[in-house]
Amino acid sequence: MQEELGSKPVPSEEGELEEKMTYGVNVIRQDKFGLYLGCWMIHANLKNAASRLGIFKEFRGSKGDFSEAAKVSAVGASLLDPTHPNHIYLIGPDGSPAKGYFEEISGRVQTPKGSMSIIHHTQFVPEGTLFEYEFQYLSRELTENDAADILALSMVVGLGSVRALDFGKFKIESATIVKNKMEKRNKKTVAVSNTVPVGVNESASASEEVAQA
Repeated sequence: MQEELGSKPVPSEEGELEEKMTYGVNVIRQDKFGLYLGCWMIHANLKNAASRLGIFKEFRGSKGDFSEAAKVSAVGASLLDPTHPNHIYLIGPDGSPAKGYFEEISGRVQTPKGSMSIIHHTQFVPEGTLFEYEFQYLSRELTENDAADILALSMVVGLGSVRALDFGKFKIESATIVKNKMEKRNKKTVAVSNTVPVGVNESASASEEVAQA
């Protein structure tokens, strides 16, 4: 989560304003259970990885499946609050909820409006912090190898607000890929007609006719 505190123009040696400096604070979301990643962050990470691999171009409809027919949930150690499985809690190296700390990060990026220097006070978690999640989606033509490739690239894509400065990358220690076969369903057509008998107050009878396709 990012909050921009302010910005100011930076003059060049000739006195012309060629660069802009931006200050901000990046913090990790937190509640009474601890620091957590939103499920939407993992979802976006996996979609970006699949897009970079050309999955959406190769398999028709897969982009919609990833966007609208997929779900990310916390599992295992990261499921500290069963009422909010969309909160994927960060667990520190000692097995307790991770503790964050701040560092000042500076860098320079090119924008359509020109060069921009950025200085952020960014919250990090210690090396060795872990999180566990489950990703469910309609696989259709995707293979287990495709899923493994997506997970592999997701580590490089990374998470967080300072990915442009090469932060936010992580390592997957283990992954279980389960592909369930989708059974073909017999299509049915349903016709329903409602009639209100004369002389009966506000009562209705319905007849349903089902035809096997």
